Amino acid sequence: MRRINRTHVPAAEMIEISKEMEDLEAEKRDWFGLAFLAARHFPDDPQLAIAAVFRIEALIRTVVSGRLPGWARPLQPDGTIHTHHSLIAAAGEVPLVFKGKGMVFDRPRLVRCVFQLQRRFK
Repeated sequence: MRRINRTHVPAAEMIEISKEMEDLEAEKRDWFGLAFLAARHFPDDPQLAIAAVFRIEALIRTVVSGRLPGWARPLQPDGTIHTHHSLIAAAGEVPLVFKGKGMVFDRPRLVRCVFQLQRRFK
């Protein structure tokens, strides 16, 4: 987990991978589909691809848990969850933490990063 936390994934890549995940057929929108997309985005940097996979998976867990109301729309009939781009970008930077059976983001830290990114992009 230390390697993943040290590896920041560029905002543009996090957003692009997330958009491509939404475009996948529902049955391909799983961990393997995500890993394939990340590997395609970072063919020369497997550590960056792995970090992207774990960060997006943690973001999905955090959003699905309902701990980020207002930053993501409810689950769509096709299984997608439309998420604010600043939140996806922040997921590329904020450290992951273990909770229960998997990795998630510390909510206050993630939200702080979202606000910092929004100020940076204005």
